[in-house]
Amino acid sequence: RCSGSLCSFDPSLRGGRIGNPGLRARLNERMFRYASQMLGEMISREIQHARLPDIIQTTESLLDERIVLYNGYVARYRCPQRVVVLPKAPNHLMLQLQNFDVGINTKIAGHFNLGTPMVTKSVVPSGVLQINLHGV
Repeated sequence: RCSGSLCSFDPSLRGGRIGNPGLRARLNERMFRYASQMLGEMISREIQHARLPDIIQTTESLLDERIVLYNGYVARYRCPQRVVVLPKAPNHLMLQLQNFDVGINTKIAGHFNLGTPMVTKSVVPSGVLQINLHGV
């Protein structure tokens, strides 16, 4: 059994109202370093095993066309040289990923109607060199 202030309960939490604080914590510098290390490992693991969904784009303007990107996968990945989680006021976090490389291969198929229907299929390799990402 609990007694005194250990048993106190805020009744506003019972309804789960949006806008009320859900979880509040104070994090010190060591915690941000630990979070940066943990996020770096997690991002690397998840990107390497990512399954990309099929993308279908259709236009019905003057030309009836449809383009499908399918069987996409991460072909090349280089881990970020620096992953940093920083506090940003008020009550926000900033994630910085610096100098990482991602290459994605996908197959593309299309149907173009230029008076006579044309069908095309191809493999599209893509790559981006040196990505720096800063975001909230």
